[in-house]
Amino acid sequence: MPCAETISRRFFMEERKFSREVIGLTEVKRDLFDLIEQHKDDLVDFLSKLIELKPLNLGTRGSGQEFAAQNWLNSKLTEMGFDKVDYWAADPEGKRPNVVATLRALVEATRSSTMGT
Repeated sequence: MPCAETISRRFFMEERKFSREVIGLTEVKRDLFDLIEQHKDDLVDFLSKLIELKPLNLGTRGSGQEFAAQNWLNSKLTEMGFDKVDYWAADPEGKRPNVVATLRALVEATRSSTMGT
Protein backbone atom coordinates (compact mmCIF):
# COMPACT_ATOMS: atom_id res chain seq x y z
CA MET A 1 0.00 0.00 0.00
CA PRO A 2 1.54 3.34 -0.95
CA CYS A 3 2.15 5.70 1.92
CA ALA A 4 0.54 9.13 2.06
CA GLU A 5 3.83 10.77 1.12
CA THR A 6 4.00 8.68 -2.07
CA ILE A 7 0.45 9.60 -3.01
CA SER A 8 1.09 13.25 -2.25
CA ARG A 9 4.35 13.38 -4.19
CA ARG A 10 2.94 11.38 -7.09
CA PHE A 11 0.02 13.69 -7.74
CA PHE A 12 0.83 17.10 -6.38
CA MET A 13 4.36 17.68 -5.16
CA GLU A 14 6.67 16.81 -8.08
CA GLU A 15 7.90 20.36 -8.61
CA ARG A 16 10.15 19.48 -11.52
CA LYS A 17 7.15 18.14 -13.45
CA PHE A 18 4.28 20.32 -12.24
CA SER A 19 6.09 23.50 -11.19
CA ARG A 20 3.40 26.12 -10.55
CA GLU A 21 1.11 24.26 -12.93
CA VAL A 22 -2.46 23.54 -11.92
CA ILE A 23 -3.31 19.92 -12.55
CA GLY A 24 -6.67 19.56 -14.29
CA LEU A 25 -9.27 17.48 -12.51
CA THR A 26 -9.47 15.07 -15.47
CA GLU A 27 -5.73 14.41 -15.26
CA VAL A 28 -5.97 13.88 -11.50
CA LYS A 29 -8.78 11.37 -12.00
CA ARG A 30 -6.80 9.49 -14.64
CA ASP A 31 -3.70 9.39 -12.43
CA LEU A 32 -5.77 8.29 -9.45
CA PHE A 33 -7.34 5.45 -11.44
CA ASP A 34 -3.87 4.41 -12.62
CA LEU A 35 -2.63 4.36 -9.03
CA ILE A 36 -5.65 2.30 -7.96
CA GLU A 37 -5.00 -0.18 -10.76
CA GLN A 38 -1.33 -0.50 -9.79
CA HIS A 39 -2.18 -1.16 -6.13
CA LYS A 40 -5.48 -3.01 -6.46
CA ASP A 41 -4.21 -6.08 -4.59
CA ASP A 42 -3.07 -3.91 -1.68
CA LEU A 43 -6.39 -2.08 -1.68
CA VAL A 44 -8.36 -5.34 -1.66
CA ASP A 45 -6.22 -6.58 1.27
CA PHE A 46 -6.76 -3.31 3.14
CA LEU A 47 -10.52 -3.30 2.63
CA SER A 48 -10.78 -7.03 3.37
CA LYS A 49 -9.10 -6.49 6.72
CA LEU A 50 -11.45 -3.60 7.50
CA ILE A 51 -14.48 -5.73 6.59
CA GLU A 52 -13.16 -8.63 8.70
CA LEU A 53 -13.31 -6.32 11.71
CA LYS A 54 -17.09 -6.00 11.16
CA PRO A 55 -17.44 -2.22 11.59
CA LEU A 56 -21.20 -2.49 11.89
CA ASN A 57 -23.85 -0.78 13.91
CA LEU A 58 -26.56 -3.37 14.35
CA GLY A 59 -29.05 -0.88 15.74
CA THR A 60 -27.79 -0.73 19.30
CA ARG A 61 -24.68 0.95 20.62
CA GLY A 62 -21.71 -1.34 20.83
CA SER A 63 -23.43 -4.16 18.94
CA GLY A 64 -20.80 -4.28 16.16
CA GLN A 65 -17.06 -3.91 16.16
CA GLU A 66 -17.00 -0.23 15.20
CA PHE A 67 -14.55 0.60 17.97
CA ALA A 68 -11.98 -2.03 16.94
CA ALA A 69 -12.34 -1.13 13.27
CA GLN A 70 -11.92 2.61 13.88
CA ASN A 71 -8.88 1.99 16.09
CA TRP A 72 -7.34 -0.15 13.33
CA LEU A 73 -8.15 2.46 10.68
CA ASN A 74 -6.70 5.26 12.83
CA SER A 75 -3.50 3.26 13.25
CA LYS A 76 -3.23 2.41 9.54
CA LEU A 77 -3.81 5.98 8.34
CA THR A 78 -1.21 7.23 10.81
CA GLU A 79 1.26 4.55 9.63
CA MET A 80 0.66 5.60 6.03
CA GLY A 81 1.81 9.10 6.91
CA PHE A 82 -1.27 11.23 6.34
CA ASP A 83 -0.66 14.87 7.30
CA LYS A 84 -3.43 14.84 9.86
CA VAL A 85 -5.50 12.06 11.38
CA ASP A 86 -8.33 13.20 13.62
CA TYR A 87 -9.89 10.64 15.92
CA TRP A 88 -12.74 11.42 18.27
CA ALA A 89 -15.88 9.88 19.68
CA ALA A 90 -19.04 11.97 19.83
CA ASP A 91 -21.04 9.42 21.79
CA PRO A 92 -20.95 9.66 25.61
CA GLU A 93 -19.47 6.16 26.03
CA GLY A 94 -16.70 6.80 23.51
CA LYS A 95 -17.49 3.54 21.69
CA ARG A 96 -18.23 4.98 18.25
CA PRO A 97 -15.20 7.02 17.21
CA ASN A 98 -14.84 8.92 13.96
CA VAL A 99 -11.65 8.95 11.91
CA VAL A 100 -10.82 11.63 9.34
CA ALA A 101 -7.48 11.79 7.54
CA THR A 102 -6.22 14.51 5.23
CA LEU A 103 -3.33 15.07 2.87
CA ARG A 104 -2.49 18.75 2.75
CA ALA A 105 -1.24 18.55 -0.85
CA LEU A 106 -4.43 16.79 -1.94
CA VAL A 107 -6.61 19.45 -0.35
CA GLU A 108 -4.56 22.29 -1.86
CA ALA A 109 -4.52 20.78 -5.35
CA THR A 110 -8.23 20.05 -5.25
CA ARG A 111 -8.95 23.65 -4.27
CA SER A 112 -6.73 24.92 -7.09
CA SER A 113 -8.34 22.61 -9.66
CA THR A 114 -11.89 23.44 -8.67
CA MET A 115 -11.32 27.18 -8.27
CA GLY A 116 -9.38 27.54 -11.52
CA THR A 117 -6.42 29.28 -9.90
